[in-house]
Amino acid sequence: LATHTGSNMKYYDNGTWETLDTVKANDGVLFNYGKEENDLYDRFDKVGSDVGYYYMYKKNGDHYDVYRRSIKDDTSKIYLFSTKTINHICYVDNYVYYIDGDTMYVYNDEFGIKSILQYRELAFNTNLRFNVYVK
Repeated sequence: LATHTGSNMKYYDNGTWETLDTVKANDGVLFNYGKEENDLYDRFDKVGSDVGYYYMYKKNGDHYDVYRRSIKDDTSKIYLFSTKTINHICYVDNYVYYIDGDTMYVYNDEFGIKSILQYRELAFNTNLRFNVYVK
């Protein structure tokens, strides 16, 4: 949120209005109202719209802890699993498919974590892309 007067502009910065030269305004975000919840995580995915989940990935040493919470309930999150990388993740219905090392896993509340594919190239080829088709 910003207003422009002459060569200066006012912008809202975490509760107060500040003045900035318009030339410097191109240097970054001008509306700052504090940290968003997704700023607290290394990855934050919304799956669904009115009904669904947020999946949150937080770095913890050499791995990421994965949490989930309902879109409608922002008070409780549950721990699901941990993984060493957050680069290859796919969501289908209530299933989370992800690659960790040389193995592809699937997570679901009913059975937890299952290994579904092991392939050595998964461990070192970061250019691989995958999608999941459920029949």
